[in-house]
Amino acid sequence: MTEFVTVKELRDSLAELLDSDLGTYSNGIKRIWVAPPSAPPSNGEGLECIIQRQPAGAIRNSSGRQKKDFREWLVTLVNYADDASLSVAAEKVKANYTFPRGSPPFYQPPTAETFEQISFQIYDPILINY
Repeated sequence: MTEFVTVKELRDSLAELLDSDLGTYSNGIKRIWVAPPSAPPSNGEGLECIIQRQPAGAIRNSSGRQKKDFREWLVTLVNYADDASLSVAAEKVKANYTFPRGSPPFYQPPTAETFEQISFQIYDPILINY
């Protein structure tokens, strides 16, 4: 299991994994963003990955005066294209990260108001030494 000390490490890992699947913003940067703040304004094209800056978590006692932080990073993939890129990228994420028991990925089909998307809670427990 991979430990991400910072959100940047998680972002870099996802950017490498999804490099060939991600679309680009109008400024040419790959569509992967840590929120907040909001992503740059852009026309809706390609696949976008949005990572919430702060993980949810619960700190519990462990052995040897250590504590364990059971963190969960919220990652959402949004498909601005009418193609199979979301399912391809989602399978890559499922194969490479761990998810909390009882928290499967949440798929939202496209509607008149929203684009197709899937959200994951990536499980990332870390030990905290005091």
